[in-house]
Amino acid sequence: MLFFCLSVGILPSRFMQDGARLMLKHMLLFFIPIAVGLMDYFEVLYQELGLILACTIVANICVAVLLSLLFKRFNLKVN
Repeated sequence: MLFFCLSVGILPSRFMQDGARLMLKHMLLFFIPIAVGLMDYFEVLYQELGLILACTIVANICVAVLLSLLFKRFNLKVN
């Protein structure tokens, strides 16, 4: 919804600049706990690496197909 509002112009990007700068400034702090937590489960992740990769690839393909269909439909309505 945020992307839609920004791209259509309902919400000017200047409203988001301060918050975006703050998030980018402290982004590393958000990822350190995740990285430390993943270290505890390295063996499980390594054992299931094939399944994780397969799910990631299939999910990305599904998102790409869905977005292409939505954009195609959106462009047909606009033209």
